[in-house]
Amino acid sequence: MANVTFAVSETTKQKMDNFGYINWSAVEQKVKELEFFESITQKSELTEVDALALGRKVNKGLATRHSKSNPA
Repeated sequence: MANVTFAVSETTKQKMDNFGYINWSAVEQKVKELEFFESITQKSELTEVDALALGRKVNKGLATRHSKSNPA
């Protein structure tokens, strides 16, 4: 994995130093992922209910496919 360096104010750096157990690189990656998903959902016309229903259909289909390819 590549390293990314970014500048923060001295105040922010001091605050971050108080949380040394946090992997700030992972936080930055998660922020990028969230921004990406937000950009997709802003263009979507699906409601939350529609999205949940679609997710359930996908999960059910995957479970069915998995059970057929891996019988007990």
